[in-house]
Amino acid sequence: MSKIIGIDYGQKKIGFAITDFSGQIVFEKGVLMNSNIENVVDYISKILDGDQLHKIVIGKPYSKSGEETDQTKRMDQFATKLKKYFPGIDIVFVDESFTSFEAQNKIDEISKNVSTLKSSEDEMAAALILQRYVDFQQ
Repeated sequence: MSKIIGIDYGQKKIGFAITDFSGQIVFEKGVLMNSNIENVVDYISKILDGDQLHKIVIGKPYSKSGEETDQTKRMDQFATKLKKYFPGIDIVFVDESFTSFEAQNKIDEISKNVSTLKSSEDEMAAALILQRYVDFQQ
C-alpha cells in the first residue's frame, strides 16, 4: 500500500505527518513555514522520499458552533491548489476540532518527562488529524 500524508494547515505554519506503507502507523514529519504552494509540494516530495502517495488528509477547521470560518475558506483554497499538483491523488478532509489543543496537552505532558522535545504543536496536530482518519477507516 502507498503512504498517506496528513496536513495541519495554518496561515503561518503547516504541520505534516505520514503513515507507513500499511497505512496504520502515523509518524510526525515536521513543520514548514507557509510561504507558497510550491514549497509545500517540494516538502511533500521530500518526505515521501520516492515512495508512492495514496492520499492526502487535511484537517478542516470549524467554529465552535460547527460553522465554516475564514480559516476554512483559506484551507479550501489551499486544497484546490494542492490538487493541481497531485491530480490523481484523493484529498480528504477530517474535522480538526481541538487537535491543536490536544497536541499542546500531549506536548506539555511529554515535556514534563523529557528534557528536550522535538515535536511541535503543528506536526503533532497533523499526526492527530491523520490518526483520526486512519482510526475511522478501520
